[in-house]
Amino acid sequence: MKLSSAQVEQTLTQFEAHVIPEDHPLVPKLNELFGDHTFFLDGNGLNVVEPNASAHAGAPAGTVVNVANWSDAEWTSLTPHEPEPTEVVVILESRQKSVELSFLLRRKLRWQVRPVASDNAGYFVVYGSHEP
Repeated sequence: MKLSSAQVEQTLTQFEAHVIPEDHPLVPKLNELFGDHTFFLDGNGLNVVEPNASAHAGAPAGTVVNVANWSDAEWTSLTPHEPEPTEVVVILESRQKSVELSFLLRRKLRWQVRPVASDNAGYFVVYGSHEP
C-alpha cells in the first residue's frame, strides 16, 4: 500500500521505524520485489503497511507487515520472506487535526469543533458564538 505523506507521518507516530524515501535508489528494486508500497525499516527489518479491514474508531487503519528480516547484527543486509503480518495496527488518519482546530477555535473564537460519528471521519460539527 502506497501511503500519502500525511499517512506516513501519522504511521510514524504509532510505529517506531524509518521510512525509505520515494527517491531512494533502492525503491525501484523494492517495488519490483514486493509491489508498490511505502517501505519502513525497523529493528526487525523491512516492513510495509497493508489495509486493515477493521476500522478503528471509524478511521482507516493498516497492519504493519514484515517482508524481510535483518540477516546480520549490524543491520546491513536483509533476507526477504513471505509477508508476515505483525500485531501493529496503525490508524492512517490523524485525529490531531480536529484537536488542533478545536483548540484554536475555542481559544480565539470560543467555538467547539467535534467529529461527527460516521463512516467518513472528515465531517465536523462547529457550533458556538464569536466573542472578541
